[in-house]
Amino acid sequence: GRLFEAHLDFWHNFWSDTLDISVPDKRMQNQYFLQTYRFASATRKNGPVLDLLGPWYCPTTWPAIWWNMNEQITYSHISFANHPEYVNPVIDLLYDGRETMAENGETGLYDAYCLDRATSPNLKEKTGSQKEFGNLAYMLFYLYESNRTVMDDKVLQEKLLPLMKGAFKFLMTKTFVGDDGRIHFVS
Repeated sequence: GRLFEAHLDFWHNFWSDTLDISVPDKRMQNQYFLQTYRFASATRKNGPVLDLLGPWYCPTTWPAIWWNMNEQITYSHISFANHPEYVNPVIDLLYDGRETMAENGETGLYDAYCLDRATSPNLKEKTGSQKEFGNLAYMLFYLYESNRTVMDDKVLQEKLLPLMKGAFKFLMTKTFVGDDGRIHFVS
């Protein structure tokens, strides 16, 4: 019926818009298409941010958005596959969660933002989650790269740059100048 037709229409439109690449190493090319398929199977352009398991939930000790390489790699390629609209939910979640990320950073600064290793969908840290200072900065790098594929200066100016400034401000609270005159991160 209609549900099946909508399903077919989605996949037809998705693959029609997807950048068709040709790579000499067919395994790498197949991996690109497989990851693109998995991504589109797990979310939609106006859907929630993917957590570690996507919509295929099962009982696990890992139910969270893992902002380390798990989340970063998940979103790193989709814009280059010609689907930059899929990163908008991540940008919106981070931008709307600035106050929470300021609280997560525990710096006392209202505009210094931190993402812990794992958070719930509202960006509150998961109990026992370790601090990993660079997660927000790395995620913002991928979102910036995505933004550059469409050159959306409004999103860049109004959302990404304030987030980048906040991530940098947080990182600066975790540095010191060593005896060697270089800037180091606290361990």
